[in-house]
Amino acid sequence: MAGFVGMALCLLIVGASWGHAAQLLLVIVFGVQKIFDSAGPGATTFIIPGEIFPTAVRGTCHGISSASGKLGAFVGMYFFPVVQRAIGFNGVLLLGGLLMLAGFVLTLVFTPPYTAETLSRLAAATKDDLSSTTAVLWSREQRAPAEDKSLSALCDQELDESASSGGESSASHAS
Repeated sequence: MAGFVGMALCLLIVGASWGHAAQLLLVIVFGVQKIFDSAGPGATTFIIPGEIFPTAVRGTCHGISSASGKLGAFVGMYFFPVVQRAIGFNGVLLLGGLLMLAGFVLTLVFTPPYTAETLSRLAAATKDDLSSTTAVLWSREQRAPAEDKSLSALCDQELDESASSGGESSASHAS
């Protein structure tokens, strides 16, 4: 989430000071903006989908998420010259900063809060029926702390279940 805000601030700074500040300073601020990119939009398109979608549809949903990000990038680049002619280069940078703030808000609103325990409940609830995915992800149900498992324990449990059901696990290939 810090990535969206950091990108927004950097783009707003560069957009507001375009033509007034030293080019080297603008390049440095833009470089910092690229660092924030890795912690914001970049992360939301590949880390979160890889964690929250049920195993049965994870690849498909991850692909849809990735394709959506790439479609957005294409649309942005396609319309960049049109927008630049209309509002100027510094206007495009300012607009980019505002869009990053909008991305921050949309991510806050549409990304369900989740923990390792939520993912464990999701795996159990969607084993045979995916229709409860949304209800599990958005539920506020809390379990006692003693019932919480670490993420590594959940992964070990999933590997054990996969191995016992006849499926191959990556751990069996390591030996």
